[in-house]
Amino acid sequence: MCEKEEDTIQTAHEAIQQSISSWGELLIATGGSLKPPKCFYYLIGYNWNHKGNWEYLQEPNLPATPITVPLPDGSTAPIERHSAFTPSTTLGGQTSPSGLHALSSIVEKSLDWAHKARNSNLRPRDFHISVHCKFWPKIKYGLCANTSSLADLISAMHRPYYWMAPIGGMIRSAKQEIRYLDTGFYGLGFPHWGIESLIEAYKNFLFISAPLLL
Repeated sequence: MCEKEEDTIQTAHEAIQQSISSWGELLIATGGSLKPPKCFYYLIGYNWNHKGNWEYLQEPNLPATPITVPLPDGSTAPIERHSAFTPSTTLGGQTSPSGLHALSSIVEKSLDWAHKARNSNLRPRDFHISVHCKFWPKIKYGLCANTSSLADLISAMHRPYYWMAPIGGMIRSAKQEIRYLDTGFYGLGFPHWGIESLIEAYKNFLFISAPLLL
């Protein structure tokens, strides 16, 4: 690592510490406080190849000084640093900068629901109602914060849909695209994770940015 890169990382580290300290002191002044076990931070590094493509570094070189949060008694406590691949649960959903491990928890949830649906003896019509009223609200939550690629999202949704297709009245050997084709075109109408993730992210962007643009 060159001297310029070390200075950049040190500057980012100091900025994070200053921001956390200011926020923590504000909470203390208003009667609250940060809980160190629930606090963590990311300091992300990238590796670029000769084609201009990048990937997350597993463990970027960081300053030895840890990030700390202020406590009501005037002391400070260190908090954990997570890698870009470590999922963290916030507001009931798991997220990580890479999106990979966070996506696996969504797949596990959907597979669990699919296996329960197989044993429920639901008729196809009742099953489709359950997909849109029970399955999708559970899976949809947190998609706006998921950073997985479109290809990863599409690949992940095929696993639960493989088991769900026969319950909805379609053989598993049918083309995968028919599973999320609208029912008006004789498809199963399962939600497309990639498209729905984009919609949720766009809605979240508008919710945050629209008041600033008006």
